[in-house]
Amino acid sequence: MSFCLWSSLCPQPCELERAKEPPALQEEAASGSAKGKLAWLEAALQQAKQDMAQQLREYQELMIVKLGLDFEIATYRKLLEGEESR
Repeated sequence: MSFCLWSSLCPQPCELERAKEPPALQEEAASGSAKGKLAWLEAALQQAKQDMAQQLREYQELMIVKLGLDFEIATYRKLLEGEESR
């Protein structure tokens, strides 16, 4: 068996065996394969949506903390400027 650097261009043994099958079996296998890939992609999409929602919640929490810190910094800055102007 030879090694192919471009594995996407070289036919896989599984694909060669399927090519020998009758067309009806090929279509059934392709349909099942496509359904499996679709189910996997839908699950991956759902997981990505959940991850993104979690990241959005964390971002919003961080923004609340940041705004609080900005407000506190501004308050201390005004107090310092008031002390300097005396």
